[in-house]
Parts: sequence; structure tokens; C-alpha cells
Amino acid sequence: MKIFKVLITVVINTFLYALSFVLLFYLLTKITAWGTYFLVLKPKAEEMTYDLVSYVEANNRPFTEEMLAQYVESQRGVGYLKDNDKVSILYSQNTNDHRFTIRVRFHATYLDTLIYPEVATIEVNGVNNGNPPNPRLFNSYDEWLK
Repeated sequence: MKIFKVLITVVINTFLYALSFVLLFYLLTKITAWGTYFLVLKPKAEEMTYDLVSYVEANNRPFTEEMLAQYVESQRGVGYLKDNDKVSILYSQNTNDHRFTIRVRFHATYLDTLIYPEVATIEVNGVNNGNPPNPRLFNSYDEWLK
């Protein structure tokens, strides 16, 4: 009877240690993913979005697809974007309306392939005081499609 109690105690303790190890591993990977999201992905997406909005508002002209691609390449050229960073930019402006919307989706894997941080998506509205487009303007740059 005493051996049976010891055996049950060993099995229960082994199960609790294994469960604790799995939960600790999950928590550590989530903390790393959240840290990457809040310290890297979201600030980069916000900065890129506000750069683009301020450019449009200061120059009074909408973005073209070529301009969006040049902006991303210039950010890569100065080292702000790394090779493992993926960016998607959407610029839209309605017909005969000075308001526009820019949405930036940003994804990067900095640690390894086991940890997938969420994609940071920032959307900002602005006012383009230049001439609004005649047809609806819908330009985008998407590295996920390449």
C-alpha cells in the first residue's frame, strides 16, 4: 500500500512539473512576442505611417505606387528596415474629397521561426489640400505579394 502511495505521488508530481514547464515555455514565448510587438513592430509602423501622412499633407499631392516603393526602398537603404521586415502600405483617397487614408501593415521576425509576433497595423487619416483626384485613387505597396 505504501508503494502505491509513493507511486501516485511521483506520477502526480511529474505531471505537475511537466505542466509547469509547458506553461512557463508558453508564457516566455508570449512575453517575447508581445515585447517584439510593442517595442519594435508597432513603433515602426506608426513612424512609417506618420512619415507618409506628413509628406502628403506638406506637399499637397497623393502617393503613387512608384513613390510608395521608393519610400520603402529608401527606408531599407538607410537601415531602418531589415531584410526580414515585410511592409504593406495602402493609400486611398476618394473622388473630389481632400481626405485620405494611409494604412501600414508591418511584420518582422527578429528571434526565430518559433515565435510569430502579430502584425502591427496602423491606419491614419489626413487632409490633402492639393487637387483631389478625379477617379478614386487607390495605390498600394505590398511585399507579401512579391
